[in-house]
Amino acid sequence: PAYTDDWDQDYTIRFTWQVAAKHKVTAAHTQHPSCQCYYGLLESATGILLAPEATGAHHYDPNYLSAATWTYPATNRLLFEAAGQVRKYNNHQKRQPDLSTDIISVRELSTNIQYGARASSYRPQPRQVYRERFAVSYITGSHAFKTGLDLNQFKIGMEGARFNDPHQINQAIDYTFQNQIPQSL
Repeated sequence: PAYTDDWDQDYTIRFTWQVAAKHKVTAAHTQHPSCQCYYGLLESATGILLAPEATGAHHYDPNYLSAATWTYPATNRLLFEAAGQVRKYNNHQKRQPDLSTDIISVRELSTNIQYGARASSYRPQPRQVYRERFAVSYITGSHAFKTGLDLNQFKIGMEGARFNDPHQINQAIDYTFQNQIPQSL
């Protein structure tokens, strides 16, 4: 029998503030912690069937999006807009709680089942996205002109991390068996 213990939460707040007659500001924040606690158990991306202990527990926390906008219609023909957002999406891939670092990954080719430990690494995998934009629109009546700037930055991984821990993949080893006879190490 197979089971999952996935969970998902969402907390969102949003504000709109009319600062002055022509200045409007909005802000929103969404916090979204979740866990795919037996990642790949019921639907493997590789087609290999995974035993529960051979899956990774993917914890997504912190996982949030914060955004703010500002609009200013200076005249009935001229509009200024600015916005910014930050997205943090951290996927911390952990070994199952009852799995020690001395367990080795084994794939049995005759059944296409992987058991023991996970064959890929356990590691934090943070992602960060920053976006800023500014625009000016001018409308003449029959024509419109808009110009602006849109900046996007994306970072993945931990700065300076070398990931040289041999227990990222338990013992840095995995076996392949065919009918319980070792084929590769």
